[in-house]
Amino acid sequence: ATVSVLYWCMMKATRAALGCLVRSRAALTKVDNIDVKRLLKENDELAVKVAELTQQLSEWKAEVEKKFEAVDTATQRAEYINFVSSKEITPLNLGQLVEYCKQEDYKTHLFLYRELPIRTAIAIHQLTNMPHGFTTMPSTRLVKTWLIEEFTMLTQAEKPDTPEREEEFTKLLKKIHKKYQESIITLGKGLWELKRDMLMNKVKVKDKKQEWSRINQIIMLEYPQLQEELDSYYAGRISAGFLIRQHIAIAAAKKRPPRKGAEDYIGLVCRKTDLFRVCKGAIQEAKEICEEQYGTSPKINLTRTSKQGEGVEIPHIPAHLHYILFELLKNSLRATIEKHCVPPAYDTTNAPAIEVTVCDTEKLEDLSVKVSDQGGGIPYEDMDKVMSYMYTTAEVSQFDVMLGDT
Repeated sequence: ATVSVLYWCMMKATRAALGCLVRSRAALTKVDNIDVKRLLKENDELAVKVAELTQQLSEWKAEVEKKFEAVDTATQRAEYINFVSSKEITPLNLGQLVEYCKQEDYKTHLFLYRELPIRTAIAIHQLTNMPHGFTTMPSTRLVKTWLIEEFTMLTQAEKPDTPEREEEFTKLLKKIHKKYQESIITLGKGLWELKRDMLMNKVKVKDKKQEWSRINQIIMLEYPQLQEELDSYYAGRISAGFLIRQHIAIAAAKKRPPRKGAEDYIGLVCRKTDLFRVCKGAIQEAKEICEEQYGTSPKINLTRTSKQGEGVEIPHIPAHLHYILFELLKNSLRATIEKHCVPPAYDTTNAPAIEVTVCDTEKLEDLSVKVSDQGGGIPYEDMDKVMSYMYTTAEVSQFDVMLGDT
């Protein structure tokens, strides 16, 4: 309605200008001793300008109407996202997932077609309602934009009820998954932005390094709700990401020829995961990273104390176990080198070895991995902070580098 009124007023003014042109032309025939040709030329130029103005008004009206339509579309989409986010997700544990996927008639693509829009809508709702200004951080808004795009693609996709549509849906999931890891890193950057805003508001602070440490303490102690909300958000995204990768793995396994050991896998899940072998792989990769960084690596001893004999196997996701062990070992190697070796040579000859032990109980109720090092450990006063997203040992200068500041 506002656009129509504005357009009507502008057109009224244009018509008035055209009326003046007509009257001026009629008056020219009654005027003596003036340059009639010059006046006619000026009137013609004015007529051209009025025509251009009329065209611009029409384009302006179309542009404004388009923007209003976009606002209406965004409003409708937000309402639809809120509606979908109110639905319940389907709870699944690893055992249930393996049993479902073993069934020949179980269609992971149809399950994800129903399930993923709900999980994505919930993630959007969570980011929209993050406390303490986290929602307004540039990186948080960017991740939310990606999630809205993901939701739109999922809800606009055709139901994968034919082999051709199943193939297209799998391609869509691969496209979505490419943004998955980037979105996790980008959202983590949003926490840094929140801290930076708090630091930059302290205009008169001289020791920014000390203030940076104080801000970390404030966020951890006074923002517990943010920790809880991020826990919930990440748990949902990790599970959604796993479901997508599980379907992609199952779809890929159907196309490739049988290979040795493939019968032990159902998607990403290996029914005969050898934790000792997973540890070997993680140790090798962690040592390679350490050698790239420091030129050397401390020794790592891997032992097994099994009460069930050699080769204990469990149903699990080897890739997840490998990632966790790799991160733990990487930290152990760094701590050991920085405590016991002198730069720049970092001679590890006398550095204590890291001990990794794989053990189980008699009834195979538990299977454990113990990583022991002499890297100095975590200070007692920091033990309750290490699982916080807001805690970091990075200094403010490192923070500035991460955000691209100078």
